Amino acid sequence: MALSAYDLSGRTALVAAAAGGIGRACAVLPAEAGATVHRADRDADGPDGTAALIEDHGGTASGRHG
Repeated sequence: MALSAYDLSGRTALVAAAAGGIGRACAVLPAEAGATVHRADRDADGPDGTAALIEDHGGTASGRHG
């Protein structure tokens, strides 16, 4: 998706259910636009996989399950 029209640098996004599926996609997109993404999920390991994906796309990930 072309995100050149959206600059979220210096912004923070909080994404719940970020371990997979739509929640994971909702976490990656703002990261691609420059936001720091705090992710949360009940799944203990899923948010770590999302963090790796966010960082692979040049974003910054924070947070964990809970």
